[in-house]
Amino acid sequence: IYVTDSNCTGFHLHSTPLRTLNPVPNKYTAWEKRMKYPAWKHPGKIGDIFIADLRAIKQEPTINLLNSLNTHYIEFAGNITFNNLRMTYPRVPFLLQDPANETDRCGSDCGGHVGQSSSTKIPFLYTNCTTKTPANCTEDKYCECQNVLKEPWAPGYWAEIVLVNNNEGAASHPIHQHGGWYWVVGEGMYNHTINRTWITN
Repeated sequence: IYVTDSNCTGFHLHSTPLRTLNPVPNKYTAWEKRMKYPAWKHPGKIGDIFIADLRAIKQEPTINLLNSLNTHYIEFAGNITFNNLRMTYPRVPFLLQDPANETDRCGSDCGGHVGQSSSTKIPFLYTNCTTKTPANCTEDKYCECQNVLKEPWAPGYWAEIVLVNNNEGAASHPIHQHGGWYWVVGEGMYNHTINRTWITN
């Protein structure tokens, strides 16, 4: 494993092949030649190890279809937007707003509801999601707004987020989340152009 020093003066590519954990997934040929599970468990093997081929030490028991509230498909467009929405920040941070000012909010607003199975009579949680679009935005057009995916507080339930990067050769945009835990459950790459509609279908 090659690690540069803190000021990056020693950063250079080694001529000796090494392992790369979580390489930038922007070349289909690298994806096809990746070191798949369980081949990377052999210490002598070299190559790229993508997230798709990592394995959790333990399986989170609540990750299943019964505990999934909804699925969001987020496409990274060429101008680094999420579904053509670019984030702007409020003057007062979201969590400090009382009451919340949602005038310039956009994204998904998912409300939680309790249902009951007709056969087992066991209650379950489900969501209805609506898309919020500020007055200054038009759907499917580039817009700057306070982009938020709002989910109900639901311990033991999950919301699925599918990230779609359709710009081959572009860097994978970093993403972070507040208010929950991430579990990466899959990764894929295609040898043709994709978009959110194609992935959704």
